[in-house]
Amino acid sequence: MRQTITIFWVFAAVIIIVVCTLKLARNGRHTAAYVFGNFEPSTGWTPGWSFFIGLLHAAYTTSATGMIIS
Repeated sequence: MRQTITIFWVFAAVIIIVVCTLKLARNGRHTAAYVFGNFEPSTGWTPGWSFFIGLLHAAYTTSATGMIIS
């Protein structure tokens, strides 16, 4: 039961952080639709490589849940 509650709080905390960050960075920044809907590989890497490197952020965010379960 304790693990289930912990998993809930991990995901809730991630959602709260994302919402608060978008709210605080609203002035002078792009909209949430732009952030989550557009892809610009402007770092000099190829588009495919940049996309997969971007996926690592989500993997690191939710990796704590797997550690809790194990």
